[in-house]
Amino acid sequence: MPVEASRIEHGIYLSRWVGDLGYEELRQGQLDGLALVKADGITQYVLIIDMLQLGKLLQDVRTMRQIVQSDPHLEHVIVVGVSPALSFLATTLQRLTGRFRDLQFCKTLDEAIQIARQRVADF
Repeated sequence: MPVEASRIEHGIYLSRWVGDLGYEELRQGQLDGLALVKADGITQYVLIIDMLQLGKLLQDVRTMRQIVQSDPHLEHVIVVGVSPALSFLATTLQRLTGRFRDLQFCKTLDEAIQIARQRVADF
């Protein structure tokens, strides 16, 4: 599965992006992640996006904007293993959509989980 959605622990969810991804794969991954959050009845959560195994992102900013839906429960996004170009894309999406109070970038998944735990403790 190109986008794997999973729960790490209460209030922390992971979206792992693997290989070359287009709109349909990203959209399905988002729907799978939202289903997990809804099933858990979470009112606030942190999303970690793991791009360490990402190949090519086959979308532009306009198309990616369509994927970012309003989710009032999403408080923070932490992106792992992002290139400078994807960092720019993520920051641009944040500005275009007005989403996420906090967007951070990390080099490792362990670092992202530590930050996420701190964020959840602040809820």
